[in-house]
Amino acid sequence: MPYNIKKGKTMTEEVFWTFPVFVLAILCIVFVFLGRYLKLIGRREQENCTTPTEAEVVGERYSDGAYTPLMRFTDLDGKTVEGTSGVYRSGWKVPHYENGTKLTVKYDPLQPEHFVIPAFDTNVFLLVGDIFTVVGYILMGAMFIVVMVQRGFFG
Repeated sequence: MPYNIKKGKTMTEEVFWTFPVFVLAILCIVFVFLGRYLKLIGRREQENCTTPTEAEVVGERYSDGAYTPLMRFTDLDGKTVEGTSGVYRSGWKVPHYENGTKLTVKYDPLQPEHFVIPAFDTNVFLLVGDIFTVVGYILMGAMFIVVMVQRGFFG
């Protein structure tokens, strides 16, 4: 006897429960891989910006209600670098630095214009990557629960 007839299920009932499993599997794969990719980008950014130096705040830049400090420092080759780390933050708890404030920056020795400000920047890629990965694993758990319920594991 075919599997569906033996368990007393019609083809429609089989398709009805397998569709959510298929959707959960696709979402799980997408979230986990996207989360891992974002974490890879975040780690690469941290690994490249390794050379610490003291920088001076020379202003602020604003974009869509958020701001970032404008920094100036001298790299190992003696070249003056002025720019922002590219991380903009908003909110009442965000620190605003006065012009002339000295902060430590970590820059990429091969590309000094790429730098991070440890006192200001939060690695968004690592945070969002963790969130996406956790959501992917939760979806995987939901998929297994749906399969176990359908197979009669819980009663």
